[in-house]
Amino acid sequence: MTKWIVVLGLMACAPLPALAAEVNADSINAANFTGKVPSEDRLSALAVKVQVLLDRARFSPGEIDGKFGENVEKALLAFTETNHLTPGKILTPEIWAKLQPAGGDPVITDYVLTDQDIKGPYLEKLPLKMEEMRPLKALSYTGPKEALSERFHMGQDLLADLNPNSKFDHAGDKIHVVNLAQDKPKETSKESVKD
Repeated sequence: MTKWIVVLGLMACAPLPALAAEVNADSINAANFTGKVPSEDRLSALAVKVQVLLDRARFSPGEIDGKFGENVEKALLAFTETNHLTPGKILTPEIWAKLQPAGGDPVITDYVLTDQDIKGPYLEKLPLKMEEMRPLKALSYTGPKEALSERFHMGQDLLADLNPNSKFDHAGDKIHVVNLAQDKPKETSKESVKD
């Protein structure tokens, strides 16, 4: 009996999958810095938003994975130095405020899977040795989830967490992806157009 009580007590203390449910499109888009940086090893709505805002500001944090890791620290440091802010490896209210101009569009957006997303071409298995790759016509992705993760510069785990009910195998399905900045075409003034 005591053994069961201990087991139940440990289960109550263990992180529950429901905690991951707090990281969704709405929580990421609404994330706001309140002065506390989440743990490095835990998926966080704030971390996703900071990573996307850094990427939009042209300070790449690497793959968008929703965690405050070493690449995010390096990107934040470069951002602070370039913007003449107080240097540091962590997020501060001053840095957060300076990142806000990059936050005009939602950080997470919807994307509808296409036939091309589903059909590939994909490899069943990526060869481990270089000589086994020689006969391949192309070094393709191993499936839609990997290809979509690469296209949207986000980790496969984050893509799966944002889309818990998707198998990424049906054209027409709507999924959530990160919304990185698109290069906007330069406006042309009438004076610069030649007849």
